[in-house]
Amino acid sequence: MAADEFRRRAGAAPLQAPDRRDGGGLHRIARVADEHLEKVIDTVCDSARTGKIGDGKIFVSEVIDVIRVRTKERGTAAI
Repeated sequence: MAADEFRRRAGAAPLQAPDRRDGGGLHRIARVADEHLEKVIDTVCDSARTGKIGDGKIFVSEVIDVIRVRTKERGTAAI
């Protein structure tokens, strides 16, 4: 499956080049199920890599809990 198709099916926004004029960059936060983690990492790296300094970093961390503010639902019910 092509990277664009993968992102579309996952509901992810298309990747955009960061605007380096203001020193800022593009930030994306995604919650990904463990079984999809490596595929998502590969897809992001393949899509975003230019080979130049500033291509970015991916931080991987565990989500301890999630709370839907509107209803106060927790855990998978809040997703």
